[in-house]
Amino acid sequence: MLLPLRISCLSALLALCFLTGSPLVQADDVEESLKFWYRLHITSQAPTEFDDFNRFLYLIDLQARFKDSGEYLFEQADVRTALGYQTHQRVSVWLGYVWRPTREGDTSHFDYENRIFQQLSVALFEHPRFTLDTRTRLEERKDTDCATWAWRFRQKLTLTLPQMIHAKVIPIITEEIFFNLNHPDWVGNQTLDRNRVFIGVLVPMTETVTLEFGYLNQYIPDPGTSQVEHIIYSAVNFSPSRKHIIDAYG
Repeated sequence: MLLPLRISCLSALLALCFLTGSPLVQADDVEESLKFWYRLHITSQAPTEFDDFNRFLYLIDLQARFKDSGEYLFEQADVRTALGYQTHQRVSVWLGYVWRPTREGDTSHFDYENRIFQQLSVALFEHPRFTLDTRTRLEERKDTDCATWAWRFRQKLTLTLPQMIHAKVIPIITEEIFFNLNHPDWVGNQTLDRNRVFIGVLVPMTETVTLEFGYLNQYIPDPGTSQVEHIIYSAVNFSPSRKHIIDAYG
């Protein structure tokens, strides 16, 4: 238990150092855009009658992402599946796969990415007034048009405030930073891949369903033209076993 917590605390401090990571890379120009992300997130304990298998978890995540202008509004999809194991009440490890089609600009052509990821999720602090969770993820990504695999490290912090507004409206704030660990041609030379900050609310509807709404700011640095994406995010989270795992925007 101590080792995962120490790793996560170190990673959390690293992410906090880059909380305002957007200004770290100066670009000649910045391009801003408005986007809309929609998500269906299903996560639960594996259905079993055997106590020895109650620690196994599964995840199914479907996302559709749109932009606000252009001939083609649909921009990207995200199909994610994963299996997890709860090593401790506050710690879980995951192995998953992602299939991601992404439109090339404003054309009818799509690029396709296959992704394998390993993940460590830790509940760092739990208090009636707030919770702080960390998610550490390593990704191996493969563009179908390129031979080289890209490796990327992601660190995410999630703060929830259950009693700040109302029991049925729970504020949530997340910060996530992405680092490229190698630089294939289709990834580029930037070590800092992107930074995301999310501010939203969770709205419990039933014991198994919660709604999630908010604003996500995504900064993608580039020596030439950096991207700042203003994203309106909404999600339906479903947990058949009533074991909700807070994981804003995926």
